Amino acid sequence: MTVSNDIAVGTTATGATVGHLIAAWSAGRALTGGAALALMVRQGHRVLALWAVIHTLQIVTCIGVVAGPVVFASIPIKRVFA
Repeated sequence: MTVSNDIAVGTTATGATVGHLIAAWSAGRALTGGAALALMVRQGHRVLALWAVIHTLQIVTCIGVVAGPVVFASIPIKRVFA
């Protein structure tokens, strides 16, 4: 993993941990930071899977942003609207 991927995984883990804290707070339960971190670690495979799905979607979007104008710029306007 590169440094940017390490930061992205760390940010995802932090977000998941804070999400557990907020969910417990809104339900009126007391939850420590360590307990929230333990919950995130137990669900780590889900967090990493969602991280991978999101980054895959970002890659597909970047390909579309670059390839879209190239493909549509090569089609003559008469054929598109005829």
